[in-house]
Amino acid sequence: MTGKSEITIQRYNGHFAGYRDGRRVTGHFTHRGHAEARVDKMNRLERVTTRACMTCGGSFRSKGPHNRMCPRCRTMSEGMI
Repeated sequence: MTGKSEITIQRYNGHFAGYRDGRRVTGHFTHRGHAEARVDKMNRLERVTTRACMTCGGSFRSKGPHNRMCPRCRTMSEGMI
């Protein structure tokens, strides 16, 4: 967890934007769904962290707890199935 506060979507002058701690952190969007998609992407990017590969032990940039193998080991394991 990053310790950052939640991003909320607020409407202002007919547009939607993501705000954190009262500051706008996204662009303005005409449709709420577009603002939600941007906030979802930002949340995913904030979860990216460095992890140790469960196969080779090397470090790699992981996109979340579901991502435990480095790209090299994942590619090699695909041929084994």
